[in-house]
Amino acid sequence: MGEAFAKQLGPKKDDRNPSRFSDETPGFGLPPRIIETELARYWQLSPRTLQRWRQSGIGPCWMRLGGRVLYRREDVLAWEAAHLESPSD
Repeated sequence: MGEAFAKQLGPKKDDRNPSRFSDETPGFGLPPRIIETELARYWQLSPRTLQRWRQSGIGPCWMRLGGRVLYRREDVLAWEAAHLESPSD
């Protein structure tokens, strides 16, 4: 699944740096801490959508560290799990 996910991400702006999403990382290839642009790319959203969600109190828990917004992998996965919907019969 990690390879398929890396293909979905598309090329990085700086090809000299390897992708932070690897097959060895548990949690569907997500790193332990995810920056806003990575989460937006993972969920195929605009970073601005995540910013609006934070202002409205929507989305997974986040933290600001060194001026950057970070999301913990476990919070992202928990938020996804809490928002699963089953098809209705």
